[in-house]
Amino acid sequence: MTRRGRTAELGTVLTELLAERERPITGAHQVKAARSLRRPRTTALPPLDETALRLYSHALKNGMLREADLADLSGGHATAALRTAFAQLCELGLLKEHDGRLGTYLPVDPRLVEARLGGEWRATAGHLLEQAARLSELLPPFGREFRELAEGGGHDGDELVYLTDEDLIRAAVREAVEQSTDEVLTAQPVGPRPAGVLEEVHEHTIALLERKVDVRMLYQHAARHDPQLRSYFADLKAHGAQVRTLDHFCERLIVVDRSTAFLPADARHNTAMLIRSRPLVRFVAEVFEHNWNRAKVFDGTHNPKAAALVSDWLKETIVRCLIEGESDSAIAKRIGLSPRSYATHVAKLKATYDAQSRFQLGYRLGLAMAADRSNGDAAEGASRPSDPRHTAAT
Repeated sequence: MTRRGRTAELGTVLTELLAERERPITGAHQVKAARSLRRPRTTALPPLDETALRLYSHALKNGMLREADLADLSGGHATAALRTAFAQLCELGLLKEHDGRLGTYLPVDPRLVEARLGGEWRATAGHLLEQAARLSELLPPFGREFRELAEGGGHDGDELVYLTDEDLIRAAVREAVEQSTDEVLTAQPVGPRPAGVLEEVHEHTIALLERKVDVRMLYQHAARHDPQLRSYFADLKAHGAQVRTLDHFCERLIVVDRSTAFLPADARHNTAMLIRSRPLVRFVAEVFEHNWNRAKVFDGTHNPKAAALVSDWLKETIVRCLIEGESDSAIAKRIGLSPRSYATHVAKLKATYDAQSRFQLGYRLGLAMAADRSNGDAAEGASRPSDPRHTAAT
């Protein structure tokens, strides 16, 4: 079957499924089809507060709760808060109307409510997972059709796409990375990430390396001080990944097979730009290569000499930022540390240099580094061979 024929057939299948969704439910077959596609209704958990607890407690103590009790509990007039709490208890099922007495409600064991709603919501979750699985089976042929037309010049749009939802960003990155065949370049300049994110990235990276995809990763020097990241990098290197660190990098980026790139679209990294334009992707890749060439190899092990160089760089950066009047949060971001780690680092520096303020710390760090440079220049001069001409003249 031709590509156009496969697309037409899939389009027909989707049309029939959507038609089943809208068709009145009159038969067993239609009921089954409608249930398979209809979005299940979910009950939002109402925000129960102290007022709701007081009403429920009153119902327990008296064996029931009458609507007239709402006015009695508030001094003759049912307040909006009491009416809202009453409605929430009824909606959740903690109060059930008495079958034989209108306007009277009986308290329900919370364990029964939890069992009923928990079962319904778990069933809903299973249904949504089933729908997601069906979607992943139906849409890939359309994705292949889209990519084939785009690569062949039949599709001239979507070279720049703004992704404004974090889940959408993760899904787009995951799809691009999973389909990679050659290389994945990543830069993470803002330091360590949460453990859950790190575990997910580790799993995907190992899968790439097992498929013989080249993986190169850039971090800031501050990553060398993080024990968790050191272990993470050591494991990835053992599987074939390459990791380097550098002093400062422009921004976070991902490049996949030199054909797709991702860049942050705002300072908070809540939105991203998906780039498919070949010239722009090539430019982003060249920026990565330039920084890769000046970065230092990092295998995850603790190297005292390299650590000393990184510590010197951190000190110099902190001094420069303090002199320029940058805030603590801005300095932490620049050197790739979390605000808490940066505060700890600064506290240690203050103790080492007996500084009481940020200004005093910057001043004393500057003096110390100037002295170190002076001593280093003197030592280099003493070890340099004397000029033969000068010796002969004397």
